[in-house]
Amino acid sequence: MNVSWNWPSTPSLKPSKQNARTHSKKQIRQIIGRMLRPGKCTHPRLADEHGNAIAGHARLMAAVDLDLKTVPVFVIAGLTALDIDLVRHPYGRGTMC
Repeated sequence: MNVSWNWPSTPSLKPSKQNARTHSKKQIRQIIGRMLRPGKCTHPRLADEHGNAIAGHARLMAAVDLDLKTVPVFVIAGLTALDIDLVRHPYGRGTMC
């Protein structure tokens, strides 16, 4: 497993169809409100080496709505499907922003 910090272009990240939760427009607006406050949205998204989002889907949706060109991402390479599933589910149970 290899982890790197990156600032990829927002459109290059692909949301996962196996995302643990869905987010209403109201939730995305709330996240946008938090993202606009200085220093309040410091948690990066997680993605695999192919740009597939593992965690941070709502923050990614908010970044797209804000038309942000890049977003902070931890890229985790070399994960198996089981590893990704184990990483993804804890993030699907709470809001991290």
